[in-house]
Amino acid sequence: MKSAIAEKGRPERFLPLVMALIVLFFCTAVPAAVHASSFVEKPLIEDLTSDDPDSFTVTTGSYQNVTGLQVKYALESDFSDEVVASFDGNVHKATVTGLKGGSKYYVRVSVEQTDSDGEINYSGWSDWRSIVVTRSEAGKTQYTTLVTTNIYKEKDASSKSITLWFNTELTVVSSSTNSDEGTWYEVLYKGDTYYMWVARGEKKLSSENAIQESYLPYCTTGLQEEVVEKAFDIYDNWNTSYDFSTKYSKTLKKKNGRYCLHCSGFISYIFNEVLCGYAPPFELTSDLKAMSTAGNLINKGFKSSTIDKKVVCTAGKSGLTNAKIKKLKPGDLLFFKMSFDNRAINHVAIYIGNGQVIQSTRVSIGTYSDEGLDSDGGVCIAPLNGMYKDNFKKAVRILPDKVKAANKKMKVKVKATNVSSNRNCTKSNGTTLHKGDKVKVLYTYVTAGGKKNAYIAYGKNYKKHGYLYLYKKKLK
Repeated sequence: MKSAIAEKGRPERFLPLVMALIVLFFCTAVPAAVHASSFVEKPLIEDLTSDDPDSFTVTTGSYQNVTGLQVKYALESDFSDEVVASFDGNVHKATVTGLKGGSKYYVRVSVEQTDSDGEINYSGWSDWRSIVVTRSEAGKTQYTTLVTTNIYKEKDASSKSITLWFNTELTVVSSSTNSDEGTWYEVLYKGDTYYMWVARGEKKLSSENAIQESYLPYCTTGLQEEVVEKAFDIYDNWNTSYDFSTKYSKTLKKKNGRYCLHCSGFISYIFNEVLCGYAPPFELTSDLKAMSTAGNLINKGFKSSTIDKKVVCTAGKSGLTNAKIKKLKPGDLLFFKMSFDNRAINHVAIYIGNGQVIQSTRVSIGTYSDEGLDSDGGVCIAPLNGMYKDNFKKAVRILPDKVKAANKKMKVKVKATNVSSNRNCTKSNGTTLHKGDKVKVLYTYVTAGGKKNAYIAYGKNYKKHGYLYLYKKKLK
């Protein structure tokens, strides 16, 4: 009995039972451990594309036991306007349709998994990625370029390209991206298909409705806007050519149906047209040397002016640097020494903002094509790089920050007086004012001959303008 009890207590007798329990444990526990380790806490977006109009396709990693996929998308990066689309089954690729073509969407994904007990688990949301959804053919939109940029024959910056200058019109057919670095736009230019790369944060395109306003954000005063708008009116609507013999005149010279303007004639015409409503009348000389000189404006035929010229920056040893460009304001005059003659300064242009100038040149800076320059001289727009940076001399500011025109209401005191069409009051414009007629004196000035004259508004609602010689007792 004693030996039997001792035999019964020996550990060897329990070994088969222990081994069986160990085998049973691994047969049941190991699969559960494997299943648990396959649960996805945060899936990964491996690819995000938009190859078809008004839709995008998202691809995730391949995970075990997936029974569904959720795609969250929004137009705002904080997902405040989120929409969630659900896809059933063991899927790792899904296409979301019915989107707004041309818009940028932010995308996240989550996977649904079922464990061995049939319990459904949802992963956390992935990090977001963005996609610009391809626009359908029906959604093609006219655009203009905001800056000078290249377009390519393929979606490859090393492929054949041409240069589009500021304010060039083109059609955007579609846009797509598969990264957060930027977007490729498919565009039509002169009937041919090209591709434009726009890096993240860049602004290269302006919609058709903004074509005339695209330069205005760079203007900070009404006077700057007037000068730039006048320059763009000539650029957009006038048929111009370059003629070195042209001199500034209120009646511009025409040749073969085209307005003839050289660089400084273009400048003087614009400034005289705009500033005559604010400052004592003057004729801003088209002489480059006099125009670029600091101090008071050179007023041909008049004694003085209330507007000073200010040198904003000069070339110095460093030329026209990006730091100097940042100091410029729209309406500033930029002077250059180009290689075509020996004058110290031989070209001038108006700065319009965004690193661009508008000017009249012998050979316009047009759009390059396989056939060469698409222009033969006249008013054009160009970026401040290359020869402009290399040949820059100085920038001069004529426009004051604040201007206010005189506006004094008066009545004619004498029996009758004639309104003149020129500033020296030597030629009548055909209008006679009589005693009691109301006028607005916009400003007065003194001619080189010592006569005091006035620039006036008269007639119904003061819509007519002219010049009046002022002598004693003419107005009260």
